[in-house]
Amino acid sequence: MQYYTNTTSLSGNLSYESALSNAIADPRQRVDSTTYNKLLPNLSIDYKITPRLSTAFQYSKTYGRPDWGPQASAYQSASAGFKATHTMQDIFDVLKPEMADNYEWSLTYDRHGLHLKPVMFYSKYTDKEVSVYDTSAGQS
Repeated sequence: MQYYTNTTSLSGNLSYESALSNAIADPRQRVDSTTYNKLLPNLSIDYKITPRLSTAFQYSKTYGRPDWGPQASAYQSASAGFKATHTMQDIFDVLKPEMADNYEWSLTYDRHGLHLKPVMFYSKYTDKEVSVYDTSAGQS
C-alpha cells in the first residue's frame, strides 16, 4: 500500500500512468505486504441416535485479515500528528488477524420427508479489531 502527496496539481483527463509518474510517494505512508500462515482445523462428528434422530457437533477455527482501510484513514486524517512519531508501517505492524473458535451443535429429526434441524452456534473471538482514536495525534 502506498499513499502519494503533491497530487493537487493533477487534474483533467490523465491516464493512470501519467498520474502516478507525476505524484510523489510519501515514504512515511508506505506499508510492506504481509503474508499470514495459520493452521485452521475443522472437525465434525455425527451420531445417529435412532433411525430418525441424529446429532452432530462441529468445531472450526477461522481468521479474518486486519481491515487496513480504517487504520489508513485514521493515519491520513491526523497525518501531521502521526507523522511526528510514527510511520504507517508502525501502525500496521501491530495489527493481528482476528481469530475465532466456532462451535456448532445440531439435532436432526427425519420423518416422512420432513427434515427438522435446530442448530446452535457459538463463536469466541480473539484479537477483534476496533477503531481507536489517538487524541494526542489530533483525532477525536
